[in-house]
Amino acid sequence: MQILVVDDSALVRDLVTSIVVGAGYPQPLPAKDAREAKAHIKRSVVDLILMDISLPGVDGLQLTRQIRRNLKDDYWIPIIFLTVKDDPDYLAAAIDAGGDDYLVKPVNQVVLLAKVHAMSRISKMKAALDETNLQLSRLTQIDALTNVINRRGFDESLEHTWRLYRRNNQELCLLFLDIDDFKTYNDNYGHPQGDRCLRQVSELFKSCLRSDSDILARYGGEEFVIVLPNTTLRAAEKLAQKILHRLAQEQIEHQHSHVAPYITTSIGISTTRDGATTAQKLLSQADRSLYKAKSNGRSQICCYEDIGQSAETEL
Repeated sequence: MQILVVDDSALVRDLVTSIVVGAGYPQPLPAKDAREAKAHIKRSVVDLILMDISLPGVDGLQLTRQIRRNLKDDYWIPIIFLTVKDDPDYLAAAIDAGGDDYLVKPVNQVVLLAKVHAMSRISKMKAALDETNLQLSRLTQIDALTNVINRRGFDESLEHTWRLYRRNNQELCLLFLDIDDFKTYNDNYGHPQGDRCLRQVSELFKSCLRSDSDILARYGGEEFVIVLPNTTLRAAEKLAQKILHRLAQEQIEHQHSHVAPYITTSIGISTTRDGATTAQKLLSQADRSLYKAKSNGRSQICCYEDIGQSAETEL
């Protein structure tokens, strides 16, 4: 557990450091004021703060309020105050400011280590709970049928990827895919077979992705989307061509299709080079490209840049 010791007295910092290191904890991070403390928190993972209330400039109460306000809700750092005042109202104010416990100076080694051990156990329990909640959150974002990201997970992933694109200014592409004549597939082969087909197709799509940063999601029904961060349009077209080629190789039977005797898909592609100002605009452009690909005969690729001017006129 990484401990941050904040005290304007070098003697106190050295004493606390000696006690916790002697108990087997790593060398604590030292800070003599709020500025140094915040610098440590910004660049290091801090698991526990031992903080003097009487600090020069920004005192411990103010610093604690700033820490609680600025850190994310899911990043909790236990704070134990070190104080020379043993006044109940003063200690109550310290807890109200966001502290979790307090220790009256001069520091007692046994009491200090008992409090550190207690906070360590609480911190470990919270970490385990956070991991469980994270796993549950991921489960709510997975499509139960195809085991890829569902619509909710896609919306969040797209917004996150869009923020990265805005920050890094790297080209972002999006593929919108729709399985051709899937209604007639369900009508003739039955919905259980249709579910098996969707699982098989989603696995094929997944196998075509280039890296873990590529995002495949089931948008709804027989529609899928692929988000390609830091990807040029030509690279996105190459991936789309690979998907069409793999479907032709796989030959998933569909004797009732108007396109081919096997499962095919139509693909619309959009890129941030086409002037999308929001993530939803990028998705809308890919959707319009998909519509054009289907109206042109299905089982083909259409890029927004090829229809952009006419599409904007229709809008």
